[in-house]
Amino acid sequence: MNIDSNWLLRPFMNVVKDFDNYFVQESPTRQWEEDMYYYFQVDIPGFRKSDLNLSLDDRYLKIQGKTSMCVGPGGKIRTISYGHMFPVNSMMETMEAKLENGVLTVKVIKGPSFLKRVEILE
Repeated sequence: MNIDSNWLLRPFMNVVKDFDNYFVQESPTRQWEEDMYYYFQVDIPGFRKSDLNLSLDDRYLKIQGKTSMCVGPGGKIRTISYGHMFPVNSMMETMEAKLENGVLTVKVIKGPSFLKRVEILE
């Protein structure tokens, strides 16, 4: 007699297999750095420049937006809120933001690094 050892788990196999399709979504934000700049990017399709409010508290950038998806009765309001903390050596006064094709890109110049090497004593 051949017994299937997965008979108890079989009803759940499709749930586990489809988990990524339904529950795990790629983040709409990205961050990276190049030689002279730090970048932060967020996908916000359907928003115009006038729909967005960017505010800065020290090194913390807050992005908020509100837009109407449909005009007239039954129209829906879409809101977004994102935040990003830039590194300590960011020169925040050089911040530039650009909205293009539904993608907001924020660029900040890197300042001198404040990191020091710490030696471990014996």
